[in-house]
Formats: sequence, C-alpha cells, structure tokens
Amino acid sequence: MAPIAPLAPIAHLASWLDATEGEEPAITKRELCENETLSPVVQRLYAEARKVNTALPMTFQAFLDRAAADDAPAVRTKAGRVRWAVRVREGLNEQKVQQWCAQASLLDKHRVAEMAGGWMLKEPPYEAKFQRPVFQIAMRIRYGLKVGPAIPYVSVQVCGARKGDGTVCGKALDAVGQHALACKCGGHSHHRHDACRDVLGRHLKPLVTSVKFEQFIHELAQPDEDTGETRAARLDLVVQTKVGKALLDVRVFHPLGPDGRKAGKYTLTANEKDKYDRYPTHKDGRRLTNATIVPIAVNTFGAVGEKAQEFFQPLGNARELVDLVSVMGVFGSAEKVLSVHSPAKIPAAPLQAVARDRAVRAVRPPQQAGAAEPKKRVAKFAALPAKAKAKAKAKTRVK
Repeated sequence: MAPIAPLAPIAHLASWLDATEGEEPAITKRELCENETLSPVVQRLYAEARKVNTALPMTFQAFLDRAAADDAPAVRTKAGRVRWAVRVREGLNEQKVQQWCAQASLLDKHRVAEMAGGWMLKEPPYEAKFQRPVFQIAMRIRYGLKVGPAIPYVSVQVCGARKGDGTVCGKALDAVGQHALACKCGGHSHHRHDACRDVLGRHLKPLVTSVKFEQFIHELAQPDEDTGETRAARLDLVVQTKVGKALLDVRVFHPLGPDGRKAGKYTLTANEKDKYDRYPTHKDGRRLTNATIVPIAVNTFGAVGEKAQEFFQPLGNARELVDLVSVMGVFGSAEKVLSVHSPAKIPAAPLQAVARDRAVRAVRPPQQAGAAEPKKRVAKFAALPAKAKAKAKAKTRVK
C-alpha cells in the first residue's frame, strides 16, 4: 500500500492529453508543443512525470511520437482514441517492482512469492461464520504487518496451545503471527482443515452427482512399516462426477518454515505430491482403484494448487470454487492466529505451566502398561439436594 499523491503529475499530464482527443478536440497536440502559454506548462508537467516514471522517453515530443505509432488495443479505445492514462503509466509498475525487490528483505520476498489475491474481493461463505477481526488479521498477514492492532482483546506473549500429551507449546509468539500460522498444537489446524472441507463439499453438491464426507477407501489401505498394522485411508470428500469418481483430500498449510523462509517441502507442488505418495493408486503394476486422487492444497496466503484447479475446471464456475478454497485457507489461518494470540481461556503463566509439567513428569513414577488409575469413590447421594436425598433413600428402603 502506497500513497497516490506522488502520481499527481502523471494524472495531470494525462488530463491535458485527453483534451486533444475526439472529433472536435478542445486543443491540439501541436498547441501543447508550440503554444507560448501551454507549452511551458505541459513541458514542466512532463518533466515532473518523468521523475515519477523514469521509463518515459527523454522528451515530450518523443513520447507523443511513440504513442502515435502504437496501435495496440491495450492503449487505444475501440474508437481509436489513445488511452493517455495508460500511456503515461507504462513501465511504472515494473519500475516499482524493481525498487521493491532492491529494498525488500528475503523474508518479504518469500512471503510475496507465495501469495494469491483473489480472496480479497470475495465474501466469505456465511456458513463459515468467521469472527469480525479475521479479515483485518488476514490483511495484516498478507502485508507482513503486526497482527496485534487487529486483535481486540488481551493478547498473550507465549503460545498456550497444548500438545497431544497435554503439555503446553510454550514458544514465544512473534508480532507478525508466524508461529501461530505454523504451530500444530491445540487442534487449530484440524479445525481449519475441517471447515475448508465442509464448505467445499457443500458448494460442490449442486455441481456433481454426489458428495460424501469422510469416507474410508478400503482399496487404498496400506500396511504401516513401523507397526506392521494396516493404515486406513480416509479421504475428506468422495465426489461422483459425470466422468467418474474423485477422491479429494484437503490440505491447508503454511508455506514458510519456522524461520519465515521458503523451503521446498512447503510448496504447493510438494504438498500435492505428498498426498499422492500417501494414497498410491497402483501397486505391483496393477491399479488398486478406479477413482482419481485429487489433492486440494491451499496455503495460508490463498494460493491454490494446480491439481485442484484442474479438477474444478470441467465442473463449471471453476473460478468461484478456486476463490472459495482460497478464502477458506486465508480466513481459517487468520482465525487460527486470533485463537492463538487471544485464546478464550488464557493460561495464568504458560511458561510456568511448561516448567511445572516437566517437573511433574520427572518425579512421577512411570505407570505400568495396562494398569488402570484408581477410581474415586463418590457418596451415593452426595450430589443431591436434601429433599431429593430423603426421597431417594425412602425409595431404596421400599425396594
């Protein structure tokens, strides 16, 4: 985001040149170049415009000559008039990109390389019921800004999400939400994934023959090399289309590593390949299923994988489906940042909780396999009010 005030000379020059167009122009290009009053004004404007856009020719006359020789549709209307606002800005965007690349940090370059912007113009689906601060957080994540100003309530400094063993994550939260986006503790990633799956499934129903959620595909079950047990294959969506059955598996991921830099395993292509490797459709030269595996990969910045786009294409309304997945990936990730930075239940002292958990594990004797914890004895009528106790005891005596 940048101020547009510096572009004033370009807009002013374009307005003068627009006055020379039409069947009966207010002024002519010759007057702009030769008139004693107008020429100095326009020449000064052009010099100021060249300070903003250095891609413009050295002289005003050279600029006019180049515009007259170019008949490209992008710079002319159907009536043949020159689009001067486009002409005076030619090369400006490329110039800004070069300037930004020369000044931007490596982390910002990696972030921008993974972005998609279609979601910004789309309304999130009503059924997702995202909270109000989510859009502001999503925009701040996109531009690499601090997420704190978008969080309306108290914000914690340490991640209080709990791991599978009940211990607290305990890592420090950075200002731009990098840890919250990548952290896999607390179940926030699962919630984001499930929301994307459910919304996509509902929007696919009118476009296909049938949609089934969370289906076990027995043909794709694989033996686990570590345990020797059979690893079940549960696909997010089983979609029946006119051309066959598709097995959709959703993945929402953060494309940057813990240090904020891009790595090969965090790309869309790598995540799509991981899904194919997880559910192989061929074994020993024979096909295991007639269905097609379709990875639905989307990153936290809204970029959607090619395989998902190819699947949506023949269904009609493909652009809307891509934007829908993009919105769910971005807004779900922003909601995850909100939940981590401003949890509903804030631990009193997350770091102390981490130390306490470690100390308890150090002194607690290991529980033997198969041993059950002793049950607490509760009085039979302890939780009942006085009248209910008397009534219950009376019934017991009658029996």
